[in-house]
Amino acid sequence: MICEGGDTIAPKGEGENVVRMAIVDDRAAELDHLERLFTAWAFSRRENAQACRFASAEAFLFAYEEDKRFDALLLDIQMGEMDGMQLAHAVREHGSDIPIIFVTGYDDYMLKGYDVAALQCLMKPVDPNKLNAALDRALAARKAPELILTG
Repeated sequence: MICEGGDTIAPKGEGENVVRMAIVDDRAAELDHLERLFTAWAFSRRENAQACRFASAEAFLFAYEEDKRFDALLLDIQMGEMDGMQLAHAVREHGSDIPIIFVTGYDDYMLKGYDVAALQCLMKPVDPNKLNAALDRALAARKAPELILTG
C-alpha cells in the first residue's frame, strides 16, 4: 500500500477492518486539518482507520493505480495542474463508486459535485459535524451488504 503519513488508529484491536480514507489537498495545513478531523471521527466511532495523505491529484491517481482499497475520498477541488473535479472524473472513469466528499472554499463548484455523484460537498472551513455526518454515510455505504437480484 502506498500511503504518506498514514498512522493507523486502532481502537478495536488488531485484525479488524480498517476504514481507509484518501485525503487529497495541495496545502499541507489543510491536509493536517482534514486528517485531524478524520482521526477524531474515527476515534469517536471506535473505528480502525487509516488516513492516506496526497499533496496532489496526480499523486493520488498514481497510488490508486496500485491500490484501489480506499473506503472514501476526501478531496479538495481547487488544486494545481489537475483539480479535484478532474480527479473525481478520472476515478469515475475507472468504474469506481468510491464515496467522494469534496471540500472547497468556492461555492460555485458545489453543484458540479453532482456530475461525479459526490456524496457531499462541504465548504471550507469544514464544519466537523457536517464532515462527521458525511463520513457516517460513507461508512454505512461501505458496510451495506450488496444487493443481489435474482430473476
